[in-house]
Amino acid sequence: MMTRTAFILLVSVLPAFAGVVPRSQPSSTPQCYACPSKDNGNFALGSSHVEGNSINCVYPRSASDHSNSSFCRYSTSSGQLTQDHDASGCPSSATTVACAAKKRNAKFEKAKRRVEARAAAGGSSRESKRAMMIDLD
Repeated sequence: MMTRTAFILLVSVLPAFAGVVPRSQPSSTPQCYACPSKDNGNFALGSSHVEGNSINCVYPRSASDHSNSSFCRYSTSSGQLTQDHDASGCPSSATTVACAAKKRNAKFEKAKRRVEARAAAGGSSRESKRAMMIDLD
C-alpha cells in the first residue's frame, strides 16, 4: 500500500517539474561563421574553404609556405573548433559574421521564367514557345 501511494504521489508531482528544466530556444537569426583573420600565433589567414560541415582555415607560416600543414577546422553549424592542426594555435571558435544573402543567377532566373511561362501556356506549339521567349527578353 505504501509503494502504491508513493508511486501515485510521484506520478502526480512529476508534471509540475517538467517546466523547470531550461530549454534552449532556436534563434530566429541564423548564425554564420568565417575563419578568424589570425590564429593564436598571430599568423594571418592564408586561405579558407567550406567542405561538407567544416570550415577549413589555413594559416601559412610565411608567404612562401604553400604546404597547408597549419590549419584549423570549424563546425559550420556552431562555429566551434573541431580539429587543430596548427600546433594548438587555433582560436577556440570561428568568427561570427552576417549571413550573406544567396545571389541569384540572372540567366538561371530567366530560364526558370521561360519554363514557367511554357507550362502555363500548355507548351504545345512551337509558335507559343517562341512568343514566350520574345515576351521574356
